[in-house]
Amino acid sequence: MNKILVIGTGSIAQRHLRNLFKLKQKNVYVFSKSKMQKKKLTKVFPKINFAEKINFKNFTHLIFANSSTKRFKMLIKNLNLVKNKVYYEKPLACDVKQLEIIKKKDLSILWLDFNLGLTLF
Repeated sequence: MNKILVIGTGSIAQRHLRNLFKLKQKNVYVFSKSKMQKKKLTKVFPKINFAEKINFKNFTHLIFANSSTKRFKMLIKNLNLVKNKVYYEKPLACDVKQLEIIKKKDLSILWLDFNLGLTLF
């Protein structure tokens, strides 16, 4: 059974959530530190689950749809913990320094700029 974590609450994250619910995915969780964003999301997605802490090992799929500076730091910091499928919104890096860091990492689990119409479930 899939257990999916969407990181972020913006418009792209919400598009992913709509598509996941259309695909009848039941175990969908969202991570956000913003209480206001959680409240807004609950109105749009009444059956949404929130992850208070992120433990990447607990999820079969991760969707990084938060701001580009936050998602890069989160991915690089936790890449060694990720053993599942990772969908990552573009851009992969925001500057040359980040690109240099990325060149040293194994990104074979990463799907960049996830096609919203593609499903792997």
